[in-house]
Amino acid sequence: MVKDNADQLTLALPGIGTIIASRITSDAPQLGATVGNVGTITVLDVPIPPSDAKDLHHLVSFGRDAPELLIATLALLLLALAISPRRDKTLIRLALGATVCGLALVAIYLAGRGIVVNEFQTPDGQAVARAAWSTYLGSLETWGFVLAAAGAITAAVAKLTRRMGLAPV
Repeated sequence: MVKDNADQLTLALPGIGTIIASRITSDAPQLGATVGNVGTITVLDVPIPPSDAKDLHHLVSFGRDAPELLIATLALLLLALAISPRRDKTLIRLALGATVCGLALVAIYLAGRGIVVNEFQTPDGQAVARAAWSTYLGSLETWGFVLAAAGAITAAVAKLTRRMGLAPV
């Protein structure tokens, strides 16, 4: 949950203890019981100048625009294919770009998780950090793999149909 106003930015994770406890109780029941008692954790609580509040508000609302951004991306992809003189090559390049982006997203997710988890010295601390990371950011890894797989499959099918002479020019 992110709140912003003219002079304060707060990032809080409400009920994080219960959420994380449910993920680690099966492996470490005692740790799960301890973590379950944690309520809301405030990750960030900083003052901001009023002149930056408007820009911050736009950044906070960026996630709400995801459906519109996806529609715009698909529209631009279709436009690129429509105006391309070699649709087969364009499709292959777009698909390979999607594959690379998906793999980069997975790599960034894994590297970030490794950095955060390694900040904790105890196995219990690392288990909690790993569970929190997975709880709040786990879908990034999943969607990275989905994007990479979709790109790779599309590129392979486009290349195969091109070799078979079935690709439109």
